[in-house]
Amino acid sequence: MGLDAVSLNGLRRVVTARVPRPAYDKLRVGQVSIVEAAVAALLKGLEQPLPGCGPSVWFTRYVLALSIPGNAFTSVLELARSHFNDEVREAAGWLIARGVGMDLPLPGPAPDESAPSERWKPKIKALLLPDD
Repeated sequence: MGLDAVSLNGLRRVVTARVPRPAYDKLRVGQVSIVEAAVAALLKGLEQPLPGCGPSVWFTRYVLALSIPGNAFTSVLELARSHFNDEVREAAGWLIARGVGMDLPLPGPAPDESAPSERWKPKIKALLLPDD
């Protein structure tokens, strides 16, 4: 029986997260442990709709190891595969940051920056093929 056939709701998985410093600082404030706060933030981040892509902002990162439900782990893996070049630690940290209120885009170029603008194509063509 494959993993797909097994219910993941009762299973827990350990994920290592690279948490941006501003999110880490927010996790430290409160009555619960930083690990409990990080798990809650990751789960909250999974509930939010995905934003658009944009340039990444660099932060100092702190590493946390978290025990999360199996179905949440599967969602983190899917997010890592689709938007984080299979970097599960980065995806988990991004979800935690979103869960504590950081407004971060998905990594990658913004839609209007992914390809040369249409307005530049005629100018480029004129440079490459001058009228004689």
